[in-house]
Amino acid sequence: LALALARLDGIVPGVASVSVEGGPRLNAALFDADLVDEIAVTIAPAVFGGASARLAAGAVERARRFELAGLFVDAEQYLFARWQRVSG
Repeated sequence: LALALARLDGIVPGVASVSVEGGPRLNAALFDADLVDEIAVTIAPAVFGGASARLAAGAVERARRFELAGLFVDAEQYLFARWQRVSG
């Protein structure tokens, strides 16, 4: 993943960021490669049962700190949250 991102500027000159909508395993790979600078999470006003995985299933267990950068609720009461990684 790191190599793919490093080569991206050769394909799309001037690219400044990449937005990834992945599942828990892709998210885990991105976290493990230390490639996540921002997290966007949407919360629906509903509850579903089941055995779903975490945001990053299978990632190495270590803490990464993020701070809230934005919060929005739409007319249907969906909550959109965005966090940016804390340096250090």
